[in-house]
Amino acid sequence: REGLPNVLLEAMAVGIPVVATQVGGIPEVITHGREGFLIPPSDPQSITRSVCFILSHPEKGEEMREKGRKLVENRFSLERMVKDYQEFYLSSLGKKKC
Repeated sequence: REGLPNVLLEAMAVGIPVVATQVGGIPEVITHGREGFLIPPSDPQSITRSVCFILSHPEKGEEMREKGRKLVENRFSLERMVKDYQEFYLSSLGKKKC
């Protein structure tokens, strides 16, 4: 079981297409075939097929790398986190954005 592993976001941030299991918060971040592949837990054949596909289709791997990097940049950057916290605290205080 896994929430949202940092290593997933770190890999995507540096442009690595991911092969991850469909557990925890991972399916909320990865769209199968877009930023990487989602596979069922305990399915080594799916891991092999997915990794082989990425390695044998470099253009698709490049597309996944770019989409993953952009996703992390847009949803999980430090700037985004600070902005989201600021909005949360201000809304909790009943104030408008600075």
